[in-house]
Amino acid sequence: MYTYFKNHVFQYILILILFAITVTAVSTPIDYVQKLVFIAISLFVYFLWAIWHHWEDHKLTKETWFEYIALMLLLFWLLITIAQ
Repeated sequence: MYTYFKNHVFQYILILILFAITVTAVSTPIDYVQKLVFIAISLFVYFLWAIWHHWEDHKLTKETWFEYIALMLLLFWLLITIAQ
């Protein structure tokens, strides 16, 4: 487990930074359309990172694709609801 974390620590730090920026953007008083665009871009980047991460570990399956698509839809709905 330690070796896995050591090899992926940079990736996880980048995802945490993306999450912090997304939450900050959603909670700021900017135009709703700008929030939607920012949320969509953030989730797309997260989706690409997740697929790449699993591909790099040779653990990318069809179920993983469906899992992340479902997660993106759920997160999009959640963030849109929070942004209103």
